[in-house]
Amino acid sequence: MWPTSENHHQSVTKPTTLEKRIKTAKRPIKEIRVRYFGIVVILFILMAESLAVKIFHFGAN
Repeated sequence: MWPTSENHHQSVTKPTTLEKRIKTAKRPIKEIRVRYFGIVVILFILMAESLAVKIFHFGAN
């Protein structure tokens, strides 16, 4: 009785977790891309500003 009930419980829980994973995987891909793109842009701007400051200081000297 015990092993059969455990197996039944596993078979019930596994598909729901898989379905949740698939649903969450399909939806936030665009959100992740937007966040990643935003982070890259911010880093690029910060790097460009620091480079511009260095070049400006070197040019001034």
